[in-house]
Amino acid sequence: LVFQSLSVLLQEAEMGVEDVLALKAYVTRREHFPEYMAVRDAWLGKASPPPCSTLLVVSGFTNAEHLVEVELTAAKSQKLAQATQRPFGSQVRSFSSRAALPQLAAEMEKQGITMQTEAGVVKAKSKDYYWYSPVLRAALKDSTADCVLVPKTEQDVVEIMRSCVRLRLPVTTRGAGTGNYGQAIPLNGGVVLDLSSLVGFQEVKPGVLMAWAGQKMGEIE
Repeated sequence: LVFQSLSVLLQEAEMGVEDVLALKAYVTRREHFPEYMAVRDAWLGKASPPPCSTLLVVSGFTNAEHLVEVELTAAKSQKLAQATQRPFGSQVRSFSSRAALPQLAAEMEKQGITMQTEAGVVKAKSKDYYWYSPVLRAALKDSTADCVLVPKTEQDVVEIMRSCVRLRLPVTTRGAGTGNYGQAIPLNGGVVLDLSSLVGFQEVKPGVLMAWAGQKMGEIE
């Protein structure tokens, strides 16, 4: 049923399994691995190149009746190129992106917010594990931000976003960069919003946990 639903969603977007870049699945029992993989492989058929695929065991879902969850990432290169008027994976920076950096730096200094512009730091904070996918590896290898901003509080995030909206700077949010679908990679330069310093728990009670964006999964477990 899960993969039938995914097929419907792909069809509505005028895409097929050949456009799938990544699959991430969660099951509640390790014994379900073989059955899930058999269904997944049959659904993918001979998709080439095969998508990046991750399979994890979790203790359960909010709805106790649910036994599996599948996340799918898909993109049609031709449609992306038409939508952006550029080849898929090439980077186009906002016309005001780099020109606005001095003004952004002045505003962040006034607010006491850390701004990083060192090339090595910016490059490292502009990447995740996208290279697991041969498609994403070629498409995103040259994509980087112009700077990294590191908020320490919720109000810092508000001030950063206020400045970026006014200066028309694209913003890419980043946690620990452990994703493997390219979610943390800026496609149009601008700012990486590094949320790794926002740690701690907002609410902990039976069945519910609310944590700040930078809280690591190991500590949550």
